[in-house]
Amino acid sequence: MARPANVAHLFNSNNVPKPLEAASVQQSIDDLEATISHLNAQIQALKEDVREHRAVLSPVRRLPAEVLGEIFQNTFPGNLTLQDIRNLIRICLVCRHWNDAARLTHRLWSRIALRLSSEERTVYPPAFSKIEAWLKRSGTVPRSLKVYASDMYTREKCAASGTPQCPLPKALLVQLLTKGPLLDELIVSCSTARCFNHLLDLVENKIETSNTCAWDRLRSLTLSFSNSRSWNDSRKQERSIFQGILPTSITSLQLYLPCGHMGFGSISRTRDVKLLIPKALLERLTSFAIRCNWAGTQTIDAVQHCINVEHLTIDFGMDYKGWPEDDPRIQELLLAGIPLPRLRTLCVKNGRPPPAKLFEFLSAPPLVELEIDGGDPAFIRAVAMPLRSFIYDQSKCDNTFHHLSIEGTSIQYYEDFRMLLQALPSIKHLVCRNLFFTGLQKQYRDIFGTLASPDLLPRLETLQVLNTSCDYVNLEFLSIFCRTRWLAARDKNEDNTLKSVTISYRDGQDPVSRCYHLKTENENWRQVTGTAVEIEFNYPVSGRKRKQW
Repeated sequence: MARPANVAHLFNSNNVPKPLEAASVQQSIDDLEATISHLNAQIQALKEDVREHRAVLSPVRRLPAEVLGEIFQNTFPGNLTLQDIRNLIRICLVCRHWNDAARLTHRLWSRIALRLSSEERTVYPPAFSKIEAWLKRSGTVPRSLKVYASDMYTREKCAASGTPQCPLPKALLVQLLTKGPLLDELIVSCSTARCFNHLLDLVENKIETSNTCAWDRLRSLTLSFSNSRSWNDSRKQERSIFQGILPTSITSLQLYLPCGHMGFGSISRTRDVKLLIPKALLERLTSFAIRCNWAGTQTIDAVQHCINVEHLTIDFGMDYKGWPEDDPRIQELLLAGIPLPRLRTLCVKNGRPPPAKLFEFLSAPPLVELEIDGGDPAFIRAVAMPLRSFIYDQSKCDNTFHHLSIEGTSIQYYEDFRMLLQALPSIKHLVCRNLFFTGLQKQYRDIFGTLASPDLLPRLETLQVLNTSCDYVNLEFLSIFCRTRWLAARDKNEDNTLKSVTISYRDGQDPVSRCYHLKTENENWRQVTGTAVEIEFNYPVSGRKRKQW
């Protein structure tokens, strides 16, 4: 840009400008800044044009409706709350293609969650007609309704006796269960048993003779009772929540009972409490889950009638003390046993040494998979021998029992972990998720150091160590573990059964360089011996940039 002639000499000297010259220079500065601002505005406009042109060529536009639908489905994996519904509507308003993709994904419209409250100031759920229209968009996909009955503001008022303060038996819920679209699953979370019982009474009064009633077609029922209230199911069989009009179509039941301390004031008071679940209902179940830390025989009394159950989950909750040894029912069941002729998957949660006795009662010839989730470190030691007897003597299922999953458990002594695995030589697939090793010896604070024995799990094919820490995975021990198994198989002139090892790390764990070295080492081993284990490493997705190999 040309400089004013009257100030040109100032740019080649160090002279102090006169007042008129300074004013002229300032005017030039203002003009230049105005030009810069104008050009920046043009640049931003051009960048916006480029962005819009690139959007036209975006690969997202080419995504098929089915792929977009899967993305939306993963965005809303559970029952949709009111906020989820609003967000899904916003997605549908992006463009016609996205709207069509969402409408074609029937699973998006098949699950809804309602929060009911006795408080007037609480935001009310949508009207029945809107919920009905929403669920009907799911087509033939099984529908699920989840209900939270919250009385957090008026706990002293909710007596579940038909008063307006009781949050669960709302007219909307009764209408959905009696006149709404057919439902496959109902999930109810409420404070008291009487609250649910009152809902049953209202449903029974509203049910019509039509065979298309949503209540009568339920396949799965989940009941979760809050720990904030006393358990007050009727002691009279005919008035229990498990009696009356529970649908005969139910084949899946999940029952989460309140903690004995909260529901009764003391776990010791629960010894003689009865659940009063009808035998006919238990015999129909193919899936049954129960959480109960009560001191009586409620859990095994229910399980003994589940002759058709295929998937069984027993959660002993917190502070479980075990069954009363002097109860004659315990001795009867030990002698007679509890046969579960169709059981394929058994999950035991929050185990402690006393619940290990459970395996002395059961027999399950077709068992395929066992999951141990959480619990006391001593449970691993206590369960080893009863579990071996359960698998090989009582059930004789070593030909089918190939999957073991251990999650959220602290391993205090490596001998306990080895004892458990030595008791189960038929295992082909082992999953260790979120395990904690607290042993004193460094070698045995590592899962592969613990497993590095040629006679341990001789039929193992896949090993998954998930959500672990670098503290519990020494990759040198992993290399030793893989080679030890290969050498043991070679010495016996057999094929090495181990095919793959998968390791995933918790957030903040990133041993990338060592993993790369191990994979290179493994590839060299493959070239030398003609065989190798496939090793896969998965890292957490976090906000920080992850290193690349």
